Amino acid sequence: MDNLYQELDCLLSELTDSNYIELLERGRELIIASKKSGAERQEVYDKLLPLYKHYLDADEHKADLIGDWLDMISGWCQKAYCIWD
Repeated sequence: MDNLYQELDCLLSELTDSNYIELLERGRELIIASKKSGAERQEVYDKLLPLYKHYLDADEHKADLIGDWLDMISGWCQKAYCIWD
């Protein structure tokens, strides 16, 4: 799980206006891989929430990306993008 956190945080360091969608999908793929390795929805959500809160005040663009990942984890998105049923 720590590896997922580090990989997603690394993606955030690459974030620009032009690669948001690409990083959104790459992050989604990492989260799916974590799920396939046995990670639970709440475990992943709880791990990313502090990162979201940190960037909420520091960098809104990064917070938006994390928020989109959280939405995919929680199911607050289009069904096609939900990671857990």
